[in-house]
Formats: sequence, structure tokens, C-alpha cells
Amino acid sequence: MIQIKLRDMMFQRRIRNLSELARQAGVARQTLDGLYNRPENVKGIRLETINRLCQALECRIEDVMQYVPDHEANPTLPVEVVREDDPDYAIFQERADESVTPFEACDELFERLDQIRRQRENQG
Repeated sequence: MIQIKLRDMMFQRRIRNLSELARQAGVARQTLDGLYNRPENVKGIRLETINRLCQALECRIEDVMQYVPDHEANPTLPVEVVREDDPDYAIFQERADESVTPFEACDELFERLDQIRRQRENQG
């Protein structure tokens, strides 16, 4: 099966919504909606659409999609385990009971990473 990784790339590129990506790529939002929300239902995609997505996301085709043998396919997203001794554990613990979007949680984590980077730069 072909696994669509559009969500992952949008997350990595901090693109917050399909309308923003559709505008950047010059692709119809409805086309992206199927790839993003119902990738298992997509029967085909034009090479021009893939090309435009890769240009807009500044990535390679394998960053947007990949072949996974059917016996290895797993529809669940990978989960990163955060240990209690991890400095960012408190962020995850605080937000666990709140209703936040993945983008809000991501922004918070990126802010924390920027703080750590600045601290390291000041120390060096």
C-alpha cells in the first residue's frame, strides 16, 4: 500500500491548515482534503499534484508518500514516549488534561526547544 505522509510534512513545516498549503502549492483544497483526512480512500494522484506538493513543502517525494508492503502496514501514527525524567515531561503532563490542538502543543514544544537552544548559546 502507499502510505500518505502529508500530515507529517505539514507538521514539520509548521503549515497549520490545508488552505495554506493549497495556496502555496497551487492545488485545490479538496484534493488535499482527501490526502489529509482520508488517505486510505485515495485511489490516485496526479504527478503534477505530487510535484507541486514537494515544491511547496520543499521535500522529496518519499517525504510525502512511501510504499509499505500490506503485511507491514500500520494505520496508527508513531508515538514518541516521553519519560518522567525528560525536562519536557512537565509540558506534556500539564497539557494532558487540556483540550489543545496538536499545533498548539507543537508550538509550545518548539518554543521550549528554542529556549533550550538560546540557553546553550549563552552558556557557550
